Formats: sequence, C-alpha cells, structure tokens
Amino acid sequence: MSEEAAKAHPRYGLGGWLYVLFAVLCISVIADMTEWFMYGEGSDRPRWLVAFSISTNVAVLTAGFLRWPWFPEFAIAAIWIGGALSLGFTAHMQMPAGPGDPIDPRTFHTAGYIVFSAVLTWLLLTSERVNVTFKHRIKTPA
Repeated sequence: MSEEAAKAHPRYGLGGWLYVLFAVLCISVIADMTEWFMYGEGSDRPRWLVAFSISTNVAVLTAGFLRWPWFPEFAIAAIWIGGALSLGFTAHMQMPAGPGDPIDPRTFHTAGYIVFSAVLTWLLLTSERVNVTFKHRIKTPA
C-alpha cells in the first residue's frame, strides 16, 4: 500500500501496545542513565554493557518515532542481542547457585527473558499496527 493509504488506515501510528513498548524503552533508558552516572558497587553489569544498552534503546526509540521501515527487525535484533549480552555478562548471572538451591534461579530469569522476547518478536512481526505503520502493508483477507 502507498504511504498515503497507510496514513489513512485506522491502525496507522504509534498506538495500542506500542505505547507500552515505547514507555518501557524510555524507562529503560532512564534507569540505564541513572546506573551510568551512579556506577559503582551496586551495579552488576560492566560499564560497556550499560553504554550498549543506552545506545541501543535510544536507537530503537529513534527508529520507531521516525517510523523507519526496518524498525521491527531492528527492535527484534536489539532485544535478542541485548538480552544475550545481559545474560552472559551480568555479574548476577555468572554467580554459581547456592549449595541449598534446588533450582538455579538463573534458569527462571533466562527462561522468562526467552519467553518475553519470543512474544515480543511475534508481536513485532505479526501486529497489524506495526505492519501498517512501518511496512505500509495489510493482511489481505483469505
């Protein structure tokens, strides 16, 4: 569909669940900036990972607000790469489980992140709002 037809579509724009995604990204940038400036013993991430998180989230927000056509794919890559780096380099994730822990709590953290990322990936690929706003396409009825 043309850009004009996409803009006329009722699902065009940053609405619905995308508001939640963008709000979470904004909160994440604020939290990461706070961690960057207050960096010290309380941080369990290396400084370079905090900088990576800030720059990636700002880039994803910018791509979304500018309605860049590759926003969904860019956001998906940022979610999975950022998550893998966080799971691999966060000090909390590198600590061994305690001797009395029946289940390693890192398992729940990792599984939760994978499930959350998979759902978000599915939404970014199949959402009508995302497809109309960024790809200028709609699903044709069968």
